[in-house]
Amino acid sequence: MFCTGGIRCEKASVIMLNQGFKNVYQLKGGILGYFEEVGGAHWVGDCFVFDQRVSVNPQLEETGFAQCFACREPISLEEQNSPEYVVGESCPYCIGRIQ
Repeated sequence: MFCTGGIRCEKASVIMLNQGFKNVYQLKGGILGYFEEVGGAHWVGDCFVFDQRVSVNPQLEETGFAQCFACREPISLEEQNSPEYVVGESCPYCIGRIQ
């Protein structure tokens, strides 16, 4: 398994082993550790992070994504230019679904 920074995988690994799983492996340091160690030559896309950056690229640089206040979906630059994206209210994913 793999996760952003490796912490959730550490916790999940223990639970899985305690439940009887035998072959439990994880990516040490998570995706961000992978980027630091080997770069992003074999990676496609960005990595969601759980802070104000929203996502980073393989060079660990912040990308242009925002996060919808209403539904918490990551919003691309293109989606941020949509009339359905109103900061603090809605985005193309949740427009009309969330009051």
